[in-house]
Amino acid sequence: MLDFLEGSIETKQEGHIVLRTGGIGWAIAVPQETAQTKKIHENLKLFLHLSVGDHAFNLYGFATTAERTLFRQLLGVGGIGPMSALALLSSLGFSGVSQAIVHEDLDAICSAKGIGKKTAERILVDLRNALTFPTDDSAPPSTPRDDLIKVLDGLGFSPNEARASAEAARRRLGQDAPLEDLLKNALHEKTL
Repeated sequence: MLDFLEGSIETKQEGHIVLRTGGIGWAIAVPQETAQTKKIHENLKLFLHLSVGDHAFNLYGFATTAERTLFRQLLGVGGIGPMSALALLSSLGFSGVSQAIVHEDLDAICSAKGIGKKTAERILVDLRNALTFPTDDSAPPSTPRDDLIKVLDGLGFSPNEARASAEAARRRLGQDAPLEDLLKNALHEKTL
């Protein structure tokens, strides 16, 4: 299974790039931000998702594993296919989609091409549950830091990335900052 490709950008168009690796050009659909910010002949590493359709194999590439994880979570929502998930990430970006889900911002999600109100509602219901983690009543109460690490882990951060991002957000915002503010700060810093 393909996990990532690293190579030189041979060509790019809106939402697609051709990545040259070892004499092979891979056509990869990418979020708009990646297509716009990267330059021809620039070296790039993309984390991949392979979609197998009736008539084609399509590759989707992402700058981070967290972005790929969110894409895959979107695919788990009924009515969302790869092109709709990519359109949502292209329209709002990783941070924007994550924040829209956390804030239950239906209008932001509906602003993406091909996402109607019912689909947006489904995204909020399905992924809001994926981004929150119920606690066991017998377990000691969790701290905002613990909750933030769990949410970041659910978004595809590695355990070390999640801990480091949570600690950095707590240092910037203070020990008593609400979980929502800590999450926004951690996501914002990850996308910089």
